[in-house]
Amino acid sequence: MPIGVNLLPWRAERDRRARRRMWLAMPTATLIGLGIMLMATLVIRGMHEERLDANTRVRQQIDALADRRAATEQLKQTHGALSRRMAAMEALLDGQTRALDELTGLMEALPDDVRLMGVERGAERLVIEGLAPAPVSVSALITALRASPRFPALRFERLTTRPAQGHSGDRFRIVVRRALERNAGEGNDQGVQQ
Repeated sequence: MPIGVNLLPWRAERDRRARRRMWLAMPTATLIGLGIMLMATLVIRGMHEERLDANTRVRQQIDALADRRAATEQLKQTHGALSRRMAAMEALLDGQTRALDELTGLMEALPDDVRLMGVERGAERLVIEGLAPAPVSVSALITALRASPRFPALRFERLTTRPAQGHSGDRFRIVVRRALERNAGEGNDQGVQQ
């Protein structure tokens, strides 16, 4: 610059323009900052709402699973109860079938001249009472019972006879016990006690 030029007005103008730019830049920066904050708030709010929606869906799924689990537990309990009932019914049916099978076997083994007076069937015992014209008929009944395939595991425990009142012959009572599985082979070897 040439000497003798007064630089003060130029500097003052430069400073004034710098101040004006700064005053214009501050609101612009403030507006840009507010805009960025607003955008960030909208993005964060959207993400927050998405997470809330995701949490709501997860809670609904958990509630649905809890309901399904409760229903499954209820079905398991019902299945268990029905299984126990079915097992009990099968045991009853098996017992009835065995009882009918034994009664059929007894009727098949019964000699023609022997009359049955009563049959008691328990879990482990079978008591046969009847009227026989002679002791030979009772022996024939015992032999037929031992030979019957319907009585594979019977053990004869007791035989009592007494004269029949008002009838000819003897009144007899035979007590038979069902042998355990391990004694099934011994059932036919047991003797008759009098």
